Amino acid sequence: MYKTLAPGLLILARSIMRDDALAEDAVQTAFCKIMSARRKDIRAVEHPRAWLATVVRNECRMKLRTDRRAAARAEAHAESAQPPPNQPPADPFELETIRLAVDRLPDHLREIVLLKHTSGLTFDQIAEVTQQNRNTAASRYRDALQKLKAELAPTLRPDPTTSPQGARP
Repeated sequence: MYKTLAPGLLILARSIMRDDALAEDAVQTAFCKIMSARRKDIRAVEHPRAWLATVVRNECRMKLRTDRRAAARAEAHAESAQPPPNQPPADPFELETIRLAVDRLPDHLREIVLLKHTSGLTFDQIAEVTQQNRNTAASRYRDALQKLKAELAPTLRPDPTTSPQGARP
């Protein structure tokens, strides 16, 4: 189960934690919690992928809260890493360019894009994970895609099958 599902869950954790080592710890801790869950609770799971994504998401958020509290107690106000400024990408079809564009999305939009594309969840499952209405999840997904399209648009190659007026030749 770990070998099959961990890669997608790790991508989700990295998007939340913004640190590879912390993300790996969160996924491992989440799987430990899953392994120790009561059988009754596991049998009640309707959507296993959504449930696993929820456990990982909650573990990441718990670790982030814990880290923030520790930092506040120690009065260490380290600046979080900011994504690079909004610049047109060199090649919008390059994976790294797309990853950076997704990283620049607001948290509530980035999370939905990653749940959809890295975990392969449906909008019903995303709604379950994020504890929001299905229509809200779908609407936020559309908003995220519009923002990504607007950011990547300056370097998109025109579709050679369409004429300048938008009609097919």
